[in-house]
Amino acid sequence: MKRIVLIALLINIIFAKQYSIVVLSSKKFNKKTAEKFIQRFHNGVIKQYSKYIEYKIEPFESYKAAKKYLKKVKRYYKHSFIINYNPNLGKIIYINNKKSTDKTTKIIVCKNNQKCENNYKTNEYNLTQIKKNLTVSVPIYISDLNNTNIEQNNTNYQNQCFLNPYQNLMFYIDLYANIYDGQKHETTSLKGNNENVKLGLIYEKNFLNQWHFYSDLRLIYSRKDRNNITNNFFFDVNEFYINSFCLTKYFDVLIGRKKTKDYKSWWYDSYLDQIRLFSTNSLLSSQLILATRIDNSLITNENSNKINIKNFVYLILHSDYEYYFNRHIGLILMYENKKHNNVNLVKEKNEFLGIYTNAKKDKFKYWANFAISKNIDQKQNGFGLDIGVMYYNLDKFYGIGYGLGSKNFRQPYIATNYSDYFIKNFNIKYYGELLDPFLENIQILSLYGGINIDEYKNIILSIHNYRQLQNKSNNYNNTYLFNTNGNNKNIGNEMDIIYQYLLAKKRKLKVGFSYFMGGSAYKLFKKNALRLYINYRYYWK
Repeated sequence: MKRIVLIALLINIIFAKQYSIVVLSSKKFNKKTAEKFIQRFHNGVIKQYSKYIEYKIEPFESYKAAKKYLKKVKRYYKHSFIINYNPNLGKIIYINNKKSTDKTTKIIVCKNNQKCENNYKTNEYNLTQIKKNLTVSVPIYISDLNNTNIEQNNTNYQNQCFLNPYQNLMFYIDLYANIYDGQKHETTSLKGNNENVKLGLIYEKNFLNQWHFYSDLRLIYSRKDRNNITNNFFFDVNEFYINSFCLTKYFDVLIGRKKTKDYKSWWYDSYLDQIRLFSTNSLLSSQLILATRIDNSLITNENSNKINIKNFVYLILHSDYEYYFNRHIGLILMYENKKHNNVNLVKEKNEFLGIYTNAKKDKFKYWANFAISKNIDQKQNGFGLDIGVMYYNLDKFYGIGYGLGSKNFRQPYIATNYSDYFIKNFNIKYYGELLDPFLENIQILSLYGGINIDEYKNIILSIHNYRQLQNKSNNYNNTYLFNTNGNNKNIGNEMDIIYQYLLAKKRKLKVGFSYFMGGSAYKLFKKNALRLYINYRYYWK
């Protein structure tokens, strides 16, 4: 029995991990900011790494404990995150107003010449030189974490549950152009050119301590050339909602129009008018959404070929559990009622039951979605799946994905398959920018590759092969391509190249090129198609 206990203790010591929360990073030390930070978090420390100073909370004995505490931290610091705790990384310069009497003239960034995490280099810096660069004359230093007995204030600091006063007003202009040349019958061809200009205003404000208001309003000019040229000028409410913060111990509420999406847009991704009850105060998060769209969903760019969801009704129950760091499993229940007056759309009632998992571990990222759909009116059942894995190596990544939808399966109408899952803030249609198919009687094999040119510029290349499961006449994209002929399974292949420059909340430039090579599922005078689009957005205050 003693041996078992000893072995268990050794395993626990060897494999146990501790975690830190990084709150913010700065090149300069600010005493007022430091004092406020220490007052809010009794286990807060401020450390020096080369020219950077980081405000951290550490250590936590488990990722679960750090994740739970992170919810409190984000009330004050929106962009905080969790990393592995490393006592050998950095030097404490400020902690609980305790001063050090040590007279050392150097700071060792990584003690004992040990390898630093996050690629920090082992180096020494002259303390006098560092003092000259700080905004206070006598910063507080503690020279050696191992040899200094730091008396922590162990009083449990109870964070008050309220939002800091905040408001923000921002304007933007969004320019978009799409050029298309593609499939043709002997006498007819499809046209898909369009351009639009959006002038937008974003305003947000915290009020009454526990409520947040957000609005995104815009004027849009849209020109489309689809067999005939149309020009439209209209006012659009993109987002307009209020949501609570710490309203109750168990849940918060959101009311209004908000972009609503799952992590990969495989289930839903749309601007919905909704009432949402949600809980995000633990590793198990959940939300219950009752939603519709009280006016037309006016699509003016490449994000979706869905043109009208007015009066559709959705009931969504979504639960997600982060069982380990960056590893999730989830459950989705969904009801879709296509209750509309558009004679060109089929009225349907659908139910969806799905499970998923996604994770990031070391250099790998993988995902898997599986769903069962039921068409209540036609009494048809189907299933769909989406799996894949990515490998990241320095400034490059490679990946493979596979999507399949059975003959009677349909993704929810508000799914777009338009996601930034591969590179943060870089959205692509991962089933193809031109064909952009929904999963019905189709299987899709995709290869991905990407290059991070620098922190602002990225390129993604993708190649897709499309095949039907059964020979069937189907229209996978009613904007750019004709129906398949129902005599052959080979839909074709597509190649996409997308470039993006992004300076967050300042400017964005995105250029995409797609070439579709139609297979024998099309009997046309010209089977191939190409598409080029450009999108530029600029923000100012």
